[in-house]
Amino acid sequence: MTMHVQDVTVTYRGRTLVDVDDVHLEPGRPVTIVGESGSGKSLLAHAVMGTSAPGLHPQGRMTLDGTTYDLADRRHGRRLWGSTLALLPQEPALALDPTMRVREQVAEGHPVFTRSRGTALAAATTRLTSLGLGDRGRAYPHTLSGGMAQRVAFAAATVGGAPVLLAD
Repeated sequence: MTMHVQDVTVTYRGRTLVDVDDVHLEPGRPVTIVGESGSGKSLLAHAVMGTSAPGLHPQGRMTLDGTTYDLADRRHGRRLWGSTLALLPQEPALALDPTMRVREQVAEGHPVFTRSRGTALAAATTRLTSLGLGDRGRAYPHTLSGGMAQRVAFAAATVGGAPVLLAD
């Protein structure tokens, strides 16, 4: 899947926090965006995913295999999350819900979760097992080591088979 992000800005109270002209991704070719802490890499990822925090105003375009999305319309994220785009958060352990068991959290990342919970839970079990966590599905995040929590977050981000993974 090709992905082209153009003319992206993220503003807050009239101040531009991110200004990116052009990023182009090709299948099988990783792209790394490098910058100092606070330079806006995470803001860019969230703008692309449609998950910018309240008060932030993303603008720009994203084209995925010929279909263009307006980044100001955050609804694109709900449509694409898990099946087309996935985000691995910067602090995976902090992104996990402490009140939910691991398997259920991973299942929520599957695109069919709302239509077929059983299918999503089975996919979550398979994904956790492939990452050496098959026996931890009923655990709560606070019982996991840091490395295990990272693998759970990775499982949640990738269980839906999204061809584009943004690792923050």
